[in-house]
Amino acid sequence: MPDSVNHGVRGAVDFEREDSLDSFFWQTILKSVKESSILLKGIRKFKETDNIYKKESNKFENSDKYLEQIKKYDPLNNLNNLNNRPLLMIHGDVDTSVPLIGQKNFYTEAKKYYKDNKKIELYEVPGVDHHITINMVEKAIRWLKKYL
Repeated sequence: MPDSVNHGVRGAVDFEREDSLDSFFWQTILKSVKESSILLKGIRKFKETDNIYKKESNKFENSDKYLEQIKKYDPLNNLNNLNNRPLLMIHGDVDTSVPLIGQKNFYTEAKKYYKDNKKIELYEVPGVDHHITINMVEKAIRWLKKYL
């Protein structure tokens, strides 16, 4: 369920009080119902625009040419440039926006280029989707203090 009413607002819900959670739930439902027609119009407009773009741009006809050009920027093609630099990758293990497997593959390959395996780390955060948590920030701060 979207939390659009209080999205990003700290302390919006007092989880210790049942009536606070009940109120939050119904505010969210009612607000979402009221806004649904606006959201649906936006989704339809996006789909129309996307279809026009795909149809008129011939976007996919030249994909191979562009893919060749961007290969030089692919981190997997530049692992030797890491030069044993400290590298911390932080990723939620249930990320639905950016699959963890990409980070795992990169980490597996990059680790082969490190003499000191303590300088490269993939920190998987259990139960976290595509969000930044305090735990992640603290981990990054400790890492930076150690290697800067």
